[in-house]
Amino acid sequence: MKITITEMDNGWLVYVDRHPNTDNPSSVVFAYGENGCKPTTIQTGVDLLWELINLLDLRGGRYDKERAMAGIEQGDKHEG
Repeated sequence: MKITITEMDNGWLVYVDRHPNTDNPSSVVFAYGENGCKPTTIQTGVDLLWELINLLDLRGGRYDKERAMAGIEQGDKHEG
């Protein structure tokens, strides 16, 4: 399986030459926009990472010794 990620003006395009579930080519677009005054780039990036985790079957389960996670955390120096 070959995964190609192309950066666009407002997100990313993920193209897979052979999706693991269907054996067919597949593409997914992750576009970020504006949520009020704040760009939603971080959440879109997390969605992109989850797509890669699932495509590569890296997630694991609750009872596994280790599993991959992608999420958003508060910055340790953030005031507000």
